[in-house]
Amino acid sequence: MHPKNRYQNGYSFETFNSKSLIYPYLIKRDTFSFIDWKNYDAVKAFNISLLKRDFDLNVHIEPTGRLVPSIPSRLNYILWISDLIDATKQTLTNFNYVDNIIGIDIGTGASCIYPLLGTSMNKNWQFYATEIDIDSYNNASKNVAMNNLNSKIKLIKGCRNKFFQPVFDNSNDDNSNNNNNNNNTRLQKEKVMFTMCNPPYFSTMEEWEAGKSGDMFGGEPVEMITNGGEETFIINMINESIKYKDQIIWFTTLIGIKKHIHSIEKKLRSLSPPNHVMAIKHHTFRQ
Repeated sequence: MHPKNRYQNGYSFETFNSKSLIYPYLIKRDTFSFIDWKNYDAVKAFNISLLKRDFDLNVHIEPTGRLVPSIPSRLNYILWISDLIDATKQTLTNFNYVDNIIGIDIGTGASCIYPLLGTSMNKNWQFYATEIDIDSYNNASKNVAMNNLNSKIKLIKGCRNKFFQPVFDNSNDDNSNNNNNNNNTRLQKEKVMFTMCNPPYFSTMEEWEAGKSGDMFGGEPVEMITNGGEETFIINMINESIKYKDQIIWFTTLIGIKKHIHSIEKKLRSLSPPNHVMAIKHHTFRQ
């Protein structure tokens, strides 16, 4: 875990009170409490309760079955991004770090977890978050509104096989017809500090079934499966990123399947200076 991750020493189950969503699912044994990690409802209630207790965030995850974000691992990514920004400050003398840091979340999901965490922890962060699934998009919109973060988080309907384009170009979507003003904004010439993404890992239902862990975090095919799997998804994202290399400073993504690191890094190195890629960094997240 990141050294600043508040969960590196445990979750303090005993601090949840009877009003916490997780409370009915707590299993008490002797002097400690725990939950059944194979119970989807318990896992969902636990992570929602963490967000409320530790970040004062109100979050719903609907429809039932949608992916439940593991808050400790999502927090790791946010903290790592923050470190990356701090390390970049001294090399980008013309960038204003005080007023606002703009980030893009590709595939924000029903929870909208990265923008919610990022803006609650960093008051000068703003997010543009895309989502292709209409049910997840609608639920994410509700989460943003419930936390009064509409001015900080702009939700945009994504486009399959397009990653950054929907954030910069609204000519091919129907966001302008949506009554939520949050959806009428696109980036113009603003400098984006970072992008982040938790891509679908698998290419088929069979791969997904084989790769499932014992813990029940849920997930639907639209969240977990993509044509060609994680490797193809990320390489396609790299290809599109070239178009936005002058507007976005750091392109980042999670890689869930270790064997994909080599081919993805090989692709990046094929774009190294004097062409496009100025630096490549990778870090192992553990929880």
